[in-house]
Amino acid sequence: MKPAGPPSEVALGCGAMGDGGDGAQETMDVLMEISTLLNTGLDRATLQILVELIEAGVHPEALARVVLELRRELQAVREKEERCATSLLHDA
Repeated sequence: MKPAGPPSEVALGCGAMGDGGDGAQETMDVLMEISTLLNTGLDRATLQILVELIEAGVHPEALARVVLELRRELQAVREKEERCATSLLHDA
């Protein structure tokens, strides 16, 4: 009999190392399918990290706000880089 993993692995069967067997893989497959259907833009690795954070006790709504804010910041950085690159091309 295999001993139970840490509580986070037992909760959804999605432990960080993916050693939860077929159940953990199936759970992540279902979560990934839901994520895709909802057009979240999350890749599998990011979704895995978010699930682990929620299993560790992070409030899901707070985590969602952080993800949205990080996306906004990333977009702002990309736009700034694009403006700088365009400016450099025009100055050359």
